[in-house]
Amino acid sequence: MPSPMLVAPWSIERVALQHDPQRASGRYTSTEAERLLRQRAALADFGAAALASIDLDGVLAEGARLCAEGLGVPYCKVLEYRPGTDDLIVRAGVGWQPGMIGRAVARADKGNPGGRAFRTGRPVIVADLCRAEGMDLPGIYARHGIVSVASVPTLGKRQRPFGVLEVGAREPHGFGEHDLGFLRGFAKVMARAARAHRRHAAVRAESEATAVLLREQQHRVRNNLMAITAMLRSGERGAADEGSRAHFGDVRRRVFAMASLYDHLLGAGLSGDEASLRDYLVALCAGVRDFHGLAEGRITLSFEAGDDAVPMGIDACTVLGIVVNEVIANAVEHAFGRSGDGRIAVAFRPGEDGRRVITVEDDGTGVPPGAEAGSLGLRFARKLLKQVGASLTLRSASGRTVWTIALPAGTQG
Repeated sequence: MPSPMLVAPWSIERVALQHDPQRASGRYTSTEAERLLRQRAALADFGAAALASIDLDGVLAEGARLCAEGLGVPYCKVLEYRPGTDDLIVRAGVGWQPGMIGRAVARADKGNPGGRAFRTGRPVIVADLCRAEGMDLPGIYARHGIVSVASVPTLGKRQRPFGVLEVGAREPHGFGEHDLGFLRGFAKVMARAARAHRRHAAVRAESEATAVLLREQQHRVRNNLMAITAMLRSGERGAADEGSRAHFGDVRRRVFAMASLYDHLLGAGLSGDEASLRDYLVALCAGVRDFHGLAEGRITLSFEAGDDAVPMGIDACTVLGIVVNEVIANAVEHAFGRSGDGRIAVAFRPGEDGRRVITVEDDGTGVPPGAEAGSLGLRFARKLLKQVGASLTLRSASGRTVWTIALPAGTQG
């Protein structure tokens, strides 16, 4: 540990402390021992709280208060170095007149105690500022009647110093080695808190920039999908035969499911890589009504779910949306025969084995034997579900057909 720099002339008290045999032998009065214990307890509590907080200004202000209180002095300030102007600014402190926080105090050079501690990386003690020679003292000392100061740099491992921690007294004060150790401890915690805050700010800035880019990308993707849907609709209408129209319709449904997801993401203001599956299914079913013309028809479509949002990855949501849309389309086209009357109910709830399931139920004529295996769209749906660890099963009888999509393992009810 580097020894402190004592700026001449030394005060009589400081010399006496240097050579006190009782201090040198490690023996302390009960008052001194109690003070040391209070200082250590304050430092321990401060360290635990500081590293758990993201409010750097609050951490520095509380640290300054505890330092002043622990050393029995009226003034303490945290000086932050500004590379652009090469000076030290009061970032936080206690005891100062209004308007001092946020103001530049001194150049970051060896002409003043704080600047010297910053440049040398060593503690600096000035026992009597009135007798200090060769120093360009900032006006803050005279304005507050400060006579004695102790400054320690806020150093970190292989990091440039954040600045300086400095305490001041109105009379000549003999800051001892334990006082410096107390200040060093606080300075070290403050330096770590400052580094953590800078990392947090950098991550936050990067996250915000990424969110903006992702949102712009979502807009582009949504617009492109909508354009593709319109083109497929035009191709479907102009197809020469029923088979070609069916192929256009199949592709259009799948593109629509993806476009619905991006509509949901943008409407919900989401910017991450997950979405609420429940909320997406709500938006999808609302869009399906318009997509299949159910709003004015004789087929009703309902959706039921609990309050659990169940976050899912965007890829998994896309697959589940495509499959739900495929199953609903299959019911609309084949379940109700000539009458065209019927009910389709979509639900999202816990299944019998604890895994969450999506069910699509209709009260139509049922699925004829072998029809499921012959459906290209349903075979495609099963392949998609397998990629995300989900599955599709069918129970069908006259008057009731239930498709059950079991979500990937880990999505428990």
